[in-house]
Parts: sequence; structure tokens; C-alpha cells
Amino acid sequence: MVQDQEKFKWLHYLNKKMKVGKNMNVNRCFLKDQIDSLFDLLPVQLENSKKTIEENVHKEDFMHFRHVYIVASGDSYMAALAGQRAFEKYANKYAVHYHAVKAMEISRFNEFTDKDLNEQTLVIVISKSGIGSRVIEVLKRVNALNMTGMVITDSIDSKAVELAKYSLYTDTPKFTNDRPALRSYFAAMVTLYLLAARFSEMYGNSMNMETMSKNIHDYMLLYKDKIAVYDEQMMKLAEMYKHANSITFVGDSDEQSSCNFAVSKVIEVTGIHSKSDDSEEYGHINYFNHYVVTNPVFFIANSLNSNMSRVLETIKQSIAVGRPTYLMINENSEIEDVEGLNKIMLPPVEDDVLQPLGSYIPATILANHISDLLDEPLFRGNIYPEGFNTIRNSKIVVYGEDENEIIS
Repeated sequence: MVQDQEKFKWLHYLNKKMKVGKNMNVNRCFLKDQIDSLFDLLPVQLENSKKTIEENVHKEDFMHFRHVYIVASGDSYMAALAGQRAFEKYANKYAVHYHAVKAMEISRFNEFTDKDLNEQTLVIVISKSGIGSRVIEVLKRVNALNMTGMVITDSIDSKAVELAKYSLYTDTPKFTNDRPALRSYFAAMVTLYLLAARFSEMYGNSMNMETMSKNIHDYMLLYKDKIAVYDEQMMKLAEMYKHANSITFVGDSDEQSSCNFAVSKVIEVTGIHSKSDDSEEYGHINYFNHYVVTNPVFFIANSLNSNMSRVLETIKQSIAVGRPTYLMINENSEIEDVEGLNKIMLPPVEDDVLQPLGSYIPATILANHISDLLDEPLFRGNIYPEGFNTIRNSKIVVYGEDENEIIS
């Protein structure tokens, strides 16, 4: 009986959403539309990313690199975190080190004083627009210090393309409502995963782009049949937590990218405070937050990884203090049942590195539904005061090798 009532409420909500009239929300979130579009985008993006890598990444040009930095800001940095793990797993040869680093660290803080090492350093910058101030700053510094720059971008005529030695054009098909970013986030991850496979080919490892492309395609299609389930689950949670003071996401290095991405979408489309943490640090600090009952905690995990014992300890700790606690985890996991824990099942996965390609989806749908229920304008109604959109208008300063040496 209760289930029938819940189903009726859900169908009533969907019916309201489809009607156009004076009672409709003024603002509508389009994250869910972007998620629905991923399955049509998938084969196109795989083909476009593979094509640009084949055209621009050749063995004779890349074999000498020993340090590879994957650099970005905002959502793109979260794609870099996922990409780093793909490089570490598939292109782990010749003592090459891979680092996902925020653009600010590369442009203003990292010291590159070894000229010989600089010549062996590849800096991969991710930027959809290719015009952000920190992106330009990074690439100018890369050139000044005799490192090699590459940009992954959807803007082929951008300043970043002009500055980088190598450019990978994602060529993501246009979409009417593509803000806040989600399709471009997916495109960046796909390109990084395929690039990692290309490096694997060059190094003589077992992974190649054809296999990686098939693995991504097959894994992402597993989400297609789950979207309706997530839609219903997340709508119920949205009703429960639309007035939360804060929403927390907990994940370790394997799911740090999806946790951070979920945080960014919650903040961008709902205005609700959100934060991410890992399973160790949560118990040290964020565990002590106020508003225990009203603020949910979502863990994102993969049972194939070695951190599950700590994740489960932290989950039990969260439940013990009275927090609403949820676990998003691959459905082929075999973990103990925990009283009070609510599970949200992700598709089964055999290769743990693939899971971040889609593990942000349920949380993003949650953000979408909360936004619609609150009738919240995107990006808080674009509240930048005039002249203070510093993502693109920040002063560009290029630092040299010596401490505080300014080149331009």
C-alpha cells in the first residue's frame, strides 16, 4: 500500500513536470537532460576522441616523457583525477610518473628548476573553452620553461590551442542546455582514458584504444536501464533533503573524482552547502558537524579496491551518530549488510578504473531534483558582480624557474 502511494506521488510529480502553465517552476535544471543524452553521445564521443588522438599522438614524439601532469580547474580537475588512475594502471612503464594537479599549483607554486627534467615533462591541460586565465597562464609557463604542452579542449580556435604544442579536439556535439557542465566532463574523461590506452600501446602494454573504447561503451550502457530507477530513488531523497543545511559525499582516491563532481553540481544548481571527504578524514573532522538528522552522507565506493574495510568502519560511525547514510556501490560487490545503511546500486564492474565514468550519475540526478523542487536558478542566478568573473578575467602572471621570478 505504501509503495503504491509512493508510486502515485512519483507519477503525479512527473505529470506536473510535463505540463506547461502558470504553476510551473520558473527555473528548470537540465542536468538530467544531459545525463539522458549521454547514451547517444557515447559512440560519437568515443569515435571523435579516438580520431583526434590517432591524428596527434605518435610514439616518436612521446616516448621520452617521464613526468606527465594532468592539469585543470573546476570540473575538469575532477576529470583529471579519474584520468590519472587510468594512466597509472594502463601506462605504468619506464618509471613515468603521472600527477593530477590543479592549474593554480602549476602556474604559481610548482618549482621547475631542473632543465633536463623539464624537457622530459608533458603537461596536459583540460579546458572546454580554452580561454580560462589559469589555463593560459599554465601553458605560457610551460613554454617558457621548455616543457611540452598539450590541451584537451572543445574549442579548436582558442588561445590554449594556439599556445599548446599538441591539441586534442573533443568535438563534442552541441547540446541545447549544457550548463552546468556534464557532457564536457564526460568527454574529457573519455579522452583521457583513451589517451592512457594510447600510451599503453606506445609502451607495449596490453591495453589499446580499441579495447578501451569497447570497455567504456559496454560499461556505460549498463547505466541506461538504471536511469529510471535512479530517477525515482533520487526524487524521494530530494523531497527528504531539499532543506538540508549540507550534503556530504565521501570517497577515497578511487572515487574522489565523482564525489567532487557531485559536490560541484549540488552547489551550482541548488545553492546548498556541500563538501567531499575521504573515509579516513571524515572520521577525524566532518563527523562532528551539527545538524545530524537533516544532513545526509553519501559514500561512493568500489568493492574491487582495497579500502572497503575503512569505508565500512566510517559508514558504521556515521550511522551510529544518527546521520542518514547512503552507499553507492557496484552491484557485484559482496559486502556485509549494515543496519541503517541505504544502498544505491551502481552497475557491476570488472575493471575498477571504469567506475568513475558513471558513478557521479545518481548524485547528479539528486542535485537536479532538489534544484527543481526549490525552483533554484542556475549558478545562483549568475551572481558575479560586474567585473568579478575572474575565471576568464584574472590577471595572467607567468613565473620562471627561480622563486618569485616573474617572466611576464
